[in-house]
Amino acid sequence: MAISVSLNASDTAPAHGQIVTFTYTVDGNDAVDPSSAVVSGAAVVGGVRYEVQTTMTAPGTPPASEQFEVPTSDAPDWTFAGTSEPNVFTCTIP
Repeated sequence: MAISVSLNASDTAPAHGQIVTFTYTVDGNDAVDPSSAVVSGAAVVGGVRYEVQTTMTAPGTPPASEQFEVPTSDAPDWTFAGTSEPNVFTCTIP
């Protein structure tokens, strides 16, 4: 699955002095479950062919780690602060 990332503001038309929350959202960074596979082969012994197979379980993988950069803005005097959530930042609009 493709990974997509978005940054959303709690209010896109805030007033002066308002605190706006900015949240990163990641989609597609999902764990992969273990999966089964069948492996087949053959051996020839004394001219006789013996077909064999076995099953195995391939390991799954956890989601990739995620880190989030502090947002920036081209608007003067906008300062972003982290919160207790690593993907959430706030900014008081001057």
